[in-house]
Amino acid sequence: MKYISFAIPCYNSEAYMEKAINSILVGGEDVEIIVVNDGSKDGSGKICDQLAAKDTRIKVIHKTNGGICSARNAGLKEAAGEYIAFCDNDDIYLPGLLEDNYALAKKYDADVVRYSRSYRTVKDGKVIAEEKTSFKAGVYSSSQFAANFDQINKAGEGIWAGIYRRAFLQKNQIDFDETMKFGYEDLDFITKIYLCSPSVVLNPKTYYVDHAICTQYKRKDRH
Repeated sequence: MKYISFAIPCYNSEAYMEKAINSILVGGEDVEIIVVNDGSKDGSGKICDQLAAKDTRIKVIHKTNGGICSARNAGLKEAAGEYIAFCDNDDIYLPGLLEDNYALAKKYDADVVRYSRSYRTVKDGKVIAEEKTSFKAGVYSSSQFAANFDQINKAGEGIWAGIYRRAFLQKNQIDFDETMKFGYEDLDFITKIYLCSPSVVLNPKTYYVDHAICTQYKRKDRH
């Protein structure tokens, strides 16, 4: 079994996909990347197939356009890793993500490990602003979840800033609501998880870079 499966929904992102995928591949051999080409109209699908042909850690699913929740669910169903993580098609992971957070997950037998993310505003290829989520390190068992929810919630609701035990999601039948087309699907997904009182580790180190670049799956057009 792979340590972590990374699900990446892909739509018209030929300019970004390779960089996003490569940022995960440096994590080691015990990963799998599931790229879900959600009916892209540009060369994204071809690029994904070319990358998969060079590296067996990459799997590509081609499907008709159904939106980001549909694409993430397709990746979730295909995943074989002990934990699963989600990456948007124009963002990147930073070094240490796999080793550090999987080690924490195993050490504390955690259902969820949350880490910090950096939010960068990019204009004409240059970073013009950057901010980071901020919270304290912590380890909370399922029985401690409710009493410490305020602290846990400071880690935010972005689903890409964490890894999730796949068996926990399956047991509680947690997936993405495919009727949600215009945002807040992250909040819906993380709320479903939190309603089941998971064991949680908070790691305040930054491992994910969220780029403010408009794509169909970002801020301009969520279809």
